[in-house]
Amino acid sequence: MPDSLFVFLQKIKFYYNSNFIHPSEAIALTILAHVVFNEPKKWKQGVRNSRDLNIPINQLQNFSLEDLWNEFQEHFNLNKFQPEKDKISFWDFFISYRIKNISERVFTTLYSWRFLDWNLILYERVLTPTEVLILQANGQRCVSVFWNAEQYNSHILKDKNSFEFTIHDLEHAERFFYNNEIKEGQIIFYKKLLNEVNSGIWNIPLTELKFKEDFEYLLSDMNTHPEHQKQYLAAILFNYQKRNRNCNL
Repeated sequence: MPDSLFVFLQKIKFYYNSNFIHPSEAIALTILAHVVFNEPKKWKQGVRNSRDLNIPINQLQNFSLEDLWNEFQEHFNLNKFQPEKDKISFWDFFISYRIKNISERVFTTLYSWRFLDWNLILYERVLTPTEVLILQANGQRCVSVFWNAEQYNSHILKDKNSFEFTIHDLEHAERFFYNNEIKEGQIIFYKKLLNEVNSGIWNIPLTELKFKEDFEYLLSDMNTHPEHQKQYLAAILFNYQKRNRNCNL
């Protein structure tokens, strides 16, 4: 990781671990730092229609966040694009502009985590599928972030680097929380699945690598309508049984 980016990521980590900023703000600034550093001329992608978004005025009095935001603009040389009289707060900026590689799903999650109390938890590591299942059964989702150089430069899972992994978590959070009826259906499904996992009824199928991979995808990486989850579970169990019948012929 280039020193300039790494230095500021460590500053974000310090502010977060010192409880100076909300975890959603730590994630948002981390993503912005990555995008601005890697796309210095293309990071800003136009104006967002933010008329329907309300930021409570008492939420804007976080002087630690604004100090860090000012440092961010100086560190990445953004001030040359923004006259002093036009400077705005971090959240005013964040709801006003589209940023390259920050999808609407990501934006919705970060905004809702901060102002609508979506129940997310920041982790500085990758959780196991069972850990994610436990969170979801309790109406929560995780967001993993990686501030250390050795983590930031590595591929976390298969083809995802650390930045992509964080984006992936944020997008899944939006799919989990956005529709309350679907969220409640997912929680019921995950509670039942967690009870089954704890009872051991899946122990034998989980000894097969293919079924284990498919099952772990369901536990941690499939935020969709609960009927689709049930259908997927039935399908992977059917395929597992079919494979084993063929092996016994």
